[in-house]
Amino acid sequence: MGHAKLPRAPEDWDVHHSLPKALQGDPRVEGIDLDSPGELRGVRGYRQPGPQTNIHAYIKAEWDKFLLDNPSATREQILNFRDYLDWRYGFSYWESQAREKRR
Repeated sequence: MGHAKLPRAPEDWDVHHSLPKALQGDPRVEGIDLDSPGELRGVRGYRQPGPQTNIHAYIKAEWDKFLLDNPSATREQILNFRDYLDWRYGFSYWESQAREKRR
């Protein structure tokens, strides 16, 4: 999950796959390595105090709903939803916070 020149995320943060592991092997995401560093995000998860800080759970719930409501989603729709979630929650990602601290 480490991006070049950024410190590692704290141990109590989760690693979030930008595309759900449920899509592993799905032809709609063929050619995308779901485990590559570029597809991983550092997010606050279950080890953080309080439900409002479990960003990982919020993102997972949104993915679960999207996949349930859109079982025939195209590759473009899946990637657009991934990009939307990055836009919506990106401010909370470890990578974003680590960059802000370096400024």
